[in-house]
Amino acid sequence: MRYNKKELSMISLKRETFKWINDNEITYISFVHKEKRKWMWNVTWHKNYRLPDDVSVSDYTFNHLSIVSSYESLDSKEAQNKYVELFCDLADLFGAFYGRIEDVSTAVEVLEHTKEKVFNPKYLQTVYWGNYFRKAFCLDVGQEKLKKSPFDMRILTKEGVFLAITDDLFDSKNNYDFRQRKKLLKHLTK
Repeated sequence: MRYNKKELSMISLKRETFKWINDNEITYISFVHKEKRKWMWNVTWHKNYRLPDDVSVSDYTFNHLSIVSSYESLDSKEAQNKYVELFCDLADLFGAFYGRIEDVSTAVEVLEHTKEKVFNPKYLQTVYWGNYFRKAFCLDVGQEKLKKSPFDMRILTKEGVFLAITDDLFDSKNNYDFRQRKKLLKHLTK
């Protein structure tokens, strides 16, 4: 279903969202924002599927949150901080299994670098510029270890943790330092 701003203003968004969440035919919910007919951002929540334990799944078959934004809407440090805060709040709200913030082209490069074909929830395959992990992951790694992360940005949320490689989101676009990513991956794995 698609709604424009006028249609959205006439419905109870809370009631509609609840219906979408409970409708098994709907696999994801996405909100897209445009300014002057130009795409600025979208927020997508991919709903959870129940799969047998031994099945590897693609990125779109388990509970995760995706926020995609244009760089021009993140041109200040304050805008970046609010973006990360929104990301963490939504990840907590939707009980996301994991979440990532990464430049689209860099994300592809990172996946190619790891040679992983599908997402596997049994182990941490790679890290991105920004990484959200739910509480179960935090318990596995340990709160103290997460608090002592050697990276610039770490936020303990109500339902998980957010870790970033640097404190500047533009580093994802301009410098995808695999050494730093490998260092964080090593820090997070047992």
